[in-house]
Amino acid sequence: MDAVDVCGRLLIKIQCGNTGAFEELFNNHSRILMATILRIVKNRALAEEVLQECFAEAWIRCHGFDPQRGTGRAWLVTLSRRRANMAPCDSCSQPSITSRIMVDGTRLCISCVNRLPQNFGTCARCGRTKQIGSERPEGILCRTCRMKERSGTCTRCGHVRPCRFAGTARAICENCALSKEPCSQCRRNKVPANRLADGGSLCATCSPKVIEACADCGKDRQVRARVDGAPYCWECGERNPLFHQNCLRCGRFEYLSKLGLCPFCKAADLVDSLFEGGPSPVANGRDLLREALRAAPPQAVFTLFQRRKSVAVLRSLIAHPGGISHDSLSQVASGSAEVVVRAFLVEHGVLAWRDENLARLEAWIAATADEVADPSERRAFLQFGRWRHLSRLRRQMDPAGNGQVSGIRTELGHIIEVIGWLRSRGSSIEGVNQSLVDNWLSRGPGTRIRVKHFLTWCYENKLASAKVTIPASRATALTVAGLTSTDIWTVLDKFLDPSKMISGQTRLAGCLLLIYGIRLGRVAELRLSDLREHDGKYSILIGTHPLELPSSLDIAAIHAQHDRSAPRLTTPAMEDDWLFPGGVPGRHLTPTSLAARLRKLGVRNPTKFRKAALTPLAISLPAPVLSRLLGLSISTATTWTTAVSSSNASYAAARLSTPPGE
Repeated sequence: MDAVDVCGRLLIKIQCGNTGAFEELFNNHSRILMATILRIVKNRALAEEVLQECFAEAWIRCHGFDPQRGTGRAWLVTLSRRRANMAPCDSCSQPSITSRIMVDGTRLCISCVNRLPQNFGTCARCGRTKQIGSERPEGILCRTCRMKERSGTCTRCGHVRPCRFAGTARAICENCALSKEPCSQCRRNKVPANRLADGGSLCATCSPKVIEACADCGKDRQVRARVDGAPYCWECGERNPLFHQNCLRCGRFEYLSKLGLCPFCKAADLVDSLFEGGPSPVANGRDLLREALRAAPPQAVFTLFQRRKSVAVLRSLIAHPGGISHDSLSQVASGSAEVVVRAFLVEHGVLAWRDENLARLEAWIAATADEVADPSERRAFLQFGRWRHLSRLRRQMDPAGNGQVSGIRTELGHIIEVIGWLRSRGSSIEGVNQSLVDNWLSRGPGTRIRVKHFLTWCYENKLASAKVTIPASRATALTVAGLTSTDIWTVLDKFLDPSKMISGQTRLAGCLLLIYGIRLGRVAELRLSDLREHDGKYSILIGTHPLELPSSLDIAAIHAQHDRSAPRLTTPAMEDDWLFPGGVPGRHLTPTSLAARLRKLGVRNPTKFRKAALTPLAISLPAPVLSRLLGLSISTATTWTTAVSSSNASYAAARLSTPPGE
């Protein structure tokens, strides 16, 4: 700092809270700043108000003064100019930087200037009346056409960008026009962004990042830009109006991209890129899909285009000759991308709703039947699968569950196995006998007994000559040994602690498991109507009678009731039925997803925690009460009370048989 920089010395004293230095600063420099502001605002009364705001801001932001960057007077003058330009617009009354001062002294912001009638005209190229981008001898060009004129395909990188010599064989974008050198660290040929002490180049990736505390959010982040010496990170810079400009296409005052477009116009271009080169008949749902994507927030569209698999599925589906349908989607996609895209299309009415688990099971049965070589046995397999399983799933009120479909596929898979095994032994379904079936059952897992229904059905329909008997599975003994109460409370304290950042859904689900031992599958199936409130007390219907929740779970119940957003392809959606909505419209959250949430909070094995929670309840409650409150069958509740009683009796017998002193 220069020795004669009195203003800088005063600012440094003000940083330490010296009020006397602030008074001296006002007395010595108020006239200079007043003259600077008056030249901008042209109104003395307004200039006095701006002057007061300048000194108030100088007191607050004096820590942003750096004597190594310049003098204190220059810092104050820059602050006053910016503050003067941030005076309220005389047209819209919004505080913003003054873009133009009219003849009568009216101050206008950039948005109001762009709306002036003299700034509009008929474009000589597109014929639309829009904001003037440039005036030429051949006529007026709007901003959009002017920007398109500058854009072209770079002859070096092949990208469509604003180019030098656009439209000619010499077109080259700004990035390629800059000379490139090998980076000293990564050795890649890139444009130098920085240099080492010995003159070696560093690319933008290898250059050291400037990390400072952001003046807006206060977090230590990479500096995007500075305003009056104050650093701003990338996220805050995009929100700060000082970094905003008017969009060249729609005129919105937003943070612009390299092409001068706001996020809304950029997102619209990305959506339109999906539909390039194809027709858009309403019957095929393409227009509905375009409207659904255009209605999504820009950031959601940008996130969507980062999911390459989903975008590739959408492109293939739009270009499919059969139009947008369930069948065409199944042809172009599979796995999680198919599930996510289908859920989005169903939610926005592009596709009609259908039971996806049922549709997949039907397609799986048809594909699996091809493994059966004999036509009569293949026909029997298809008839049994449709009669016993598909027809039953179609009659039930709720959609087919994942557990139902998994069990059916296991049973039908064993049927395919037994058919193939009989063929390898020179027999068939028609010639099956008890000896062959017993031999096959002894060679595999216990789930093979599920072929009982198929063999019985074949005998009743005269497809098998002999009736075979398959013994029922033996129920395994229930073990109540598990975690201790200390282990449960260690995890439960996390869910009951209000200071923990846990969603209401996860908090409620964890407490229902750890306190009442309710299966996660049953928790996921809870409907919004099952959570009830009466006289300020909440209860939940698990069984036939409502279960009153403790007061410590009231906040979790309220949050779970009101915050039921479900993840979707572009925007979260609200379900009106399920308490724990899932990613597929009309379906609840899967128990696997719910277990994954609890696993992050310490519930590694839900089965062990469930047993540990049910054990004290089975001791203190009779089996009928346990059944009515927790939704257990009466036989399961009886089994639990019996197992707990047996466990206690065994423990007592063991203690009595122990000699004294041991």
